[in-house]
Amino acid sequence: MLDAVSGAVYALDCTLQKIDNERGIYLITPKNIEIENELKNLLSRSDIFSME
Repeated sequence: MLDAVSGAVYALDCTLQKIDNERGIYLITPKNIEIENELKNLLSRSDIFSME
């Protein structure tokens, strides 16, 4: 699935940023947007990406 999404990210000229290594959470953003480490840490600790 990540391979297909990577193709879409490339076609749309976006970036794919890994947020959480354990849960495999990625964030797709426009090319000119950079996600700071503080936000990455907040998102990785958050339960909004819970699979339950």
